[in-house]
Amino acid sequence: MPDAISESYAVLVNALLRFLLCLSPWRAEGIYYMSHVAPPLRAKGWTKVTTAGHTGWIFLDRDAGTGKHSSTSPAGIDPTQVPTIVIPPHYQFGLRDMAKQLVEQSGAATINPALDNLYSHLVSMGDGTFETAEIARFLDLCRGAAGSPATFKKALADYRTELLQGMCNTHYPSYFVGLMALFLNSIAGIEAIVLTGVQIERGQLPHLMALLKFAVDSIVENDGLERLERAAADLRAEGKSHLEQADMTRKDEVFYGHLFMSCPFFYGAKQEFQYLAAQWPAGSDARKSYEKKEYECEELLVYSSSSLLNHFDNLHYGWAQFRKHCRRISDLRKAKGDAAAERQAIEYLTLSHFYPSHYRDSLLQGLPAPPERDGTSGGAHIGHLCGVIETRFSGFQDTRG
Repeated sequence: MPDAISESYAVLVNALLRFLLCLSPWRAEGIYYMSHVAPPLRAKGWTKVTTAGHTGWIFLDRDAGTGKHSSTSPAGIDPTQVPTIVIPPHYQFGLRDMAKQLVEQSGAATINPALDNLYSHLVSMGDGTFETAEIARFLDLCRGAAGSPATFKKALADYRTELLQGMCNTHYPSYFVGLMALFLNSIAGIEAIVLTGVQIERGQLPHLMALLKFAVDSIVENDGLERLERAAADLRAEGKSHLEQADMTRKDEVFYGHLFMSCPFFYGAKQEFQYLAAQWPAGSDARKSYEKKEYECEELLVYSSSSLLNHFDNLHYGWAQFRKHCRRISDLRKAKGDAAAERQAIEYLTLSHFYPSHYRDSLLQGLPAPPERDGTSGGAHIGHLCGVIETRFSGFQDTRG
């Protein structure tokens, strides 16, 4: 048996795993490289980023303070004129290598078996094997439970709970949970009809997006867009409920646990609103409305994931980011007065969600961060990424109590 793992060590490992899983491990690796190593992105316009078989496009307008990401080549651009950043191979798995080393050094898998084979599991989330196996398992689960309506309903409810708890225990990445949540919300009440069609078409459904497309196309053909809009709105509400609960806690692990759990809901809602917007003509009021909702979800997802990266950076680099934010507030106070300093602190606390509310005095007064002062983050168990809130999950609609 390993020696007891210190709380500070558990907090560092949990912070790293939250960042790796708040979208997907390969995307987290890319974000970390882009923010810490790569040359600056184009100040205004698109930049192409490639890594390990994945390609993405990032648009920035630094003057306007806006940006967005696309997984497909943006329309209306000349690809030969877009600067490209290639993430080198030794950076493509750097954070996953670090997670592996930290877990192995501590013997954490002996304490938490969910961390056994962590590295290979994280790698599988980027090469397609994880997703293919999980979709096949889900369809087998549906087929096995389809004989009885009551059994089928319970099987899907149990699967919802498994998704949430599995994300908290490092088994699922956020993007997968978000898209499966979107799928399950969209077919609520017509599960048997849609999934019967899925089973018939199973040979043509090798991955999650194919499963979603089949379900969405079937729903739109028979019911129109209302069901999809309702599903997206419910996911957005779930994400916001986690932000609200994060604002009310004074325990760091619970705070960042709620931000972590907001990510799949905002991701799923963003994808659905994007689909809904595309069903309407450019410039129409309906399209603008859906695009506004899509942008809101994407913005909230960026805030949550950026906060998780900020938290990991603070733990990894001795609270350097926190001290940088304190200096920023102090400089504003000197230049523009107390009100400007207060506004900047509020931005860090309530807009960016970089810190829990009990960091306010430390930010404004330039004091050490609370965990530095009192040596605790409110309790942490290595590999349990949602802290105490995990025990409250019993489905997608039960996180608000």
